[in-house]
Amino acid sequence: MDRESLVEEIARHITVVVPALAEAPPGPGTNLLEIPDFDSMAMLELLVWLQGNYGIDVPDGEMSPDNLSTVGRMADFVLRQR
Repeated sequence: MDRESLVEEIARHITVVVPALAEAPPGPGTNLLEIPDFDSMAMLELLVWLQGNYGIDVPDGEMSPDNLSTVGRMADFVLRQR
């Protein structure tokens, strides 16, 4: 899967986790940590989905804004972990 497709798929899933974002899904550079409806439970649900859907592991040491604060960073992280 290429990065662009991965970004779109992750953004789509974020709108499932946070239905309030369905009208305006986050773009690749949108800082998810600044979205009030994207709370710690939403992040946890998204991490579980990323791990299950892409067969990756997200070690505690990798749970950082550098890897997970935007859809684009999440996509890059998934690609590195595969």
